[in-house]
Amino acid sequence: MAYGTVKCDNVIYDDSGDQTLSVANIATKASPSFTGAVGVAGEFDITGQYNQTVPTALATTGALTVDTSLGNYFTIPTMTGNITGFTFTNLPASGKAYSFTLEIATSGTPHTITWTPTVGGATKNWYWPGDAPTLEATKTFLVSVVTDDGGATFRAIATKAYTN
Repeated sequence: MAYGTVKCDNVIYDDSGDQTLSVANIATKASPSFTGAVGVAGEFDITGQYNQTVPTALATTGALTVDTSLGNYFTIPTMTGNITGFTFTNLPASGKAYSFTLEIATSGTPHTITWTPTVGGATKNWYWPGDAPTLEATKTFLVSVVTDDGGATFRAIATKAYTN
């Protein structure tokens, strides 16, 4: 865990109605970082880009483990065999929405994916607006997924295949 000092001018808290926290004159280090959770009630505006480091790529064959605490965008580089399922760890508790995207690249051989997630040792379901995607050779698919019940239900939608 990292520890440090926060120094700022003009911190204002107004509890007479809408809560406001105003911070001005902030000087940051060249590479600021923060580890931990931040809770924000109400509106949260970000001016500028929001960037996230893409976690290390997932395996290209077999049963995959996705540690959701690492981010919201996961890649499966060019598949070398069939994906036989997914195990998800560190999902937020029920009542918290979590969404993520899988970028899946296929090889010249059209492998398959078994869309069966496991959470806490229990098999769950993925729900699609139609059928689960059928992979095509040398294409890339983006699959967007959301759960708001701790992983009991995964709602997913896939893009059409992009050329690798």
